[in-house]
Amino acid sequence: MSIRIRWRRAPNTRGVIGLIALSLLVACGRQHDESEGIRTANVPKRGVQSAPGLQLESDEQAALGIELASVREATVANSVRGTAVALDGTALASTLADLTAARAELRSAQQAASRLQKLFDDDGNASRAALETARAQAAAARARVTTATARARLDWSSSLVDGTQSGKRLANIAAGREVLLRAEFPGTLPGPAAGLQYVLLRREGEPPLNAVAFIDRSYAPTASLAGTSVLLAIRVDPEQAPRPGERGLVVASAATTQMQPIVPLAAAIADGGRLWCYVRRGTDRFERIALRVDAPTPDGYPSDVPLSPGDQVVVRGAPLLLSRERDSGVAEASGD
Repeated sequence: MSIRIRWRRAPNTRGVIGLIALSLLVACGRQHDESEGIRTANVPKRGVQSAPGLQLESDEQAALGIELASVREATVANSVRGTAVALDGTALASTLADLTAARAELRSAQQAASRLQKLFDDDGNASRAALETARAQAAAARARVTTATARARLDWSSSLVDGTQSGKRLANIAAGREVLLRAEFPGTLPGPAAGLQYVLLRREGEPPLNAVAFIDRSYAPTASLAGTSVLLAIRVDPEQAPRPGERGLVVASAATTQMQPIVPLAAAIADGGRLWCYVRRGTDRFERIALRVDAPTPDGYPSDVPLSPGDQVVVRGAPLLLSRERDSGVAEASGD
């Protein structure tokens, strides 16, 4: 009697053990990541917020002597501030003279072409070649006038180029009794340009000029893509007229006013050529926001970001906050 023994191949225990070990490693790593996520979620992330600023616990605020005041609403004139540059009146006179000469040349060429057309139609008293030459000269003159007019309108506005302004004003500009200004504003105007009041801010100690006349919108390129440009005129003494290229500040105001939240004057701090203030968010977050200097009031400044009446701003200790922010590197990371 014979006994047969069948051997069965043992399963691949190495593969099973490897899979089990890999699963354990993944599970442990996931648990480690979750625990790390819980720990890091409880740690405040300094300098990651959208607005520049920093976080201070209550004891740190007390140590720095931080004092707060509430934002209040006040009546603000609907105005914007821009930069005005004096233009060369003789350049305008030269442009208008060149344009007048080009238009006269066009009329002469058109008359010559019309005369040859009549002679050609009258039993061929003019040759076709002469007629075609006259037509070509008239077309070239028309193209020169079209190009020169478009360029002059871009540089000096349609109002000055097309004769909408009075001859007396143009004579005053040529004689230096009136000075043209191109005023450029960084954004949109607070109303239709022709209906605004423009005030030119002069040198320190000199009164502003209120008698500024609106001429026309200007379509010359501006420094800002969203900028707006207008042409203005001021009556001056030729001996005291600003030189071409001289710059000043101009304010454009609408007749209407509006209520806006105002940051107290004591909250404003200067840094990097701008005015800022710190507003407290929650109990320990202080965000630095820019103030608008184009519409100041006796009580303070509007802000670049929306604020609500009752928001708390720092009126004492703001320079210390800025110093802390600089030391922590938040301000540099925010791109200031």
